[in-house]
Amino acid sequence: MNFRRALTYLLWPLFLCTALFLTWAGMHNSDHDVMWFNIVYLGFASVIGVSERILPHERTWLEDDKQTFANLAHTLLSKGLVQVVVVVSATVGLAELIQPAAGTTTGIWPGNWPMPAQVILGLVVAEFGLYWAHRLSHEFPFLWRFHAVHHSMDTVEGNMNYGENLMLWDFVFRSFLNPARRPPAKIGINGPMPASFIGQLKHPFISKE
Repeated sequence: MNFRRALTYLLWPLFLCTALFLTWAGMHNSDHDVMWFNIVYLGFASVIGVSERILPHERTWLEDDKQTFANLAHTLLSKGLVQVVVVVSATVGLAELIQPAAGTTTGIWPGNWPMPAQVILGLVVAEFGLYWAHRLSHEFPFLWRFHAVHHSMDTVEGNMNYGENLMLWDFVFRSFLNPARRPPAKIGINGPMPASFIGQLKHPFISKE
């Protein structure tokens, strides 16, 4: 295995572990949990974006499709606003709910486990929710309207691999697919999609598909 190929296997775990550590460090030393999550997330996304330019999985995907603004806007809206306001806030609230009650040492969450073990358990539990949210977005037509803008043309391949950070639940629920070929150079969906960001936001509410 050459150095370049080795990087394709090592960079994602390295980036993910670094982001998790920085998130923990920021939250551990600050009262601004949501702010730290947001800072690390945006930094993480920026590093991934630059890395994809330098070491692309498929070079033809880097060609300008005039969708850069729409893509960035979707990232800031769906990944920024929704994850920070909904996911992070809910997670922080859940953490308060499952921690040991005052005067007790027991709780739902195994807070006495070593931190690496808690991180692994947290990833597995969080990924379970992300997996099913992604899968349901594919399997229910109404939800698909909102999710379609993010997706490659072959539905056989597109309706697989729902995990966001881990492949665990794809293996458990038999939705993992590892195509025995390079990914297609042309990606997208088989159907109309407005080119503008505002048009794409309106599309789920007017589409009949």
